[in-house]
This record gives sequence, C-alpha cells and structure tokens, in this order.
Amino acid sequence: MPIVQNILVEDAVLPTILPYLTPFGPSGQASGSSPTFSPLTIPGLMLWLRADLGVTLNSGNVSAWADQSGQGNNATQGTGADQPPLVSSGIGGQASLSFNGSSQFIKTGTLSAIPQTEFVVAMSNITSGGYATSDGTPAAHSLFVNNSASVKMGTAGGSLITALTNPLNPHMYCGLFNGSSSVVYVDAVPTSGTMSNETNANLYIGVGSSLWNGQIAEVIYYSGQLTSAQIQQVFVYLSGRYNIPLL
Repeated sequence: MPIVQNILVEDAVLPTILPYLTPFGPSGQASGSSPTFSPLTIPGLMLWLRADLGVTLNSGNVSAWADQSGQGNNATQGTGADQPPLVSSGIGGQASLSFNGSSQFIKTGTLSAIPQTEFVVAMSNITSGGYATSDGTPAAHSLFVNNSASVKMGTAGGSLITALTNPLNPHMYCGLFNGSSSVVYVDAVPTSGTMSNETNANLYIGVGSSLWNGQIAEVIYYSGQLTSAQIQQVFVYLSGRYNIPLL
C-alpha cells in the first residue's frame, strides 16, 4: 500500500486522488506558487470548525468554537456542564473535542442550504448509538450515526446506511443531502440513494436523538452539491491531516 504526501492509500485509490494532490516543498508548504489546500478554496463554504482554531475555553471545556469560513456561523454552548473538553492530542494527534455521551454538545445558528455537503472527522468510543451531528433533538436531519457497526445518514423522509469497518477507529464522513442524488461517504467510499430534503435548522454537534460518545476534530459544511472531484479534494486534505487512510 503506497504512501503519498504522508497519506496511506489503497492501490486502487491512487489514480483517483493523484489529480488532487498538491506538491509540497521541504517546509511542508506547497512548492512554487501553488498554495496548500484549504476548505476555503471550494466555493459555497458555510461552516468550517477545526479544533485547533478559534476555540474559547471555560476551565478546559469548549464554550465557543469559531467558524473559520468567514460566514460567522460560530458554535456555542452556554451551559458549563454541557461543554465538551478540548483534547490537545486527539484524532491523528490533532486537537479534538471530546464528548461524554451523556450531556455534552455544541451548536451553531441556522444553516440555510439545500442541497448541502457536510464533512465530519470523528472517532467513537462505543460501537452503537450516538449522533455526531444533527439538526436537533430528536434528530430529523442527521448525519453519521454510529449504529451497530454502520453509518446512517437520515432525514424524516428516509435514510442511507452503509457498513462501518472498525467502528472504534477514527473515520472521515461526508453526507451529501440532495434528494434522489444523496450520498453518504466513509473514508471516501460512497453509498448512493434517495432522501427527502428538509427545512434547515441549527447544526448540533455531538447530539441528535442520542449523544455522541467520542471525539470530533473537524466539521466542514458547504451549501450546494460538491462535485466528486471537490469531495475527493477535501478527503485528501482530511486524510493527510488526521492520518486516516483513504479506502
């Protein structure tokens, strides 16, 4: 299995991702005039939360998580007992928020986008139950339910479910909500199907119909349907940052 730009990839995936890799010089920055990839380079970014950026701490717990997209969709949690702690060396050695599965979550304001494409980097401590993100409690528009070794992307109008190998490992998830063109990805592997589009609401991180027990390191949310090439760009970026293999 080859390693490209510190990313462990399956042989079959290599031809797919090569067009999206950026040449890096010895400093870790892109060589020449090409910048390193950022989620900001893809149009339609509405929310970008990364646990090493824009975090406000209250005795070690996260009371606010500043949106890096420039859209001001910050996530907050005003109740001290419900604030998740920040782990400095979490998923892939990177900063992450750690959720206890009983009370802790954080939420943004309303995100108005249908269709929408959302990415989450998360690691569960348990093999069943727990919503990494949703539109509230109970969740009607949810992403990334770790349920009996599977991942579920759901709305009130149906759901897509795909198998999850090694459910206690960190994974990169992507949900594309777009009616008959909906897709759920796990570590860049897609499962397609049909789901209803729904009214937009707040994005809850760490809670839905049940609470997340584990870590969340990054959340990226775009308005509109990203192309397959754009989705691969984001996965390559996340894979390199968190040392999660592309499958």
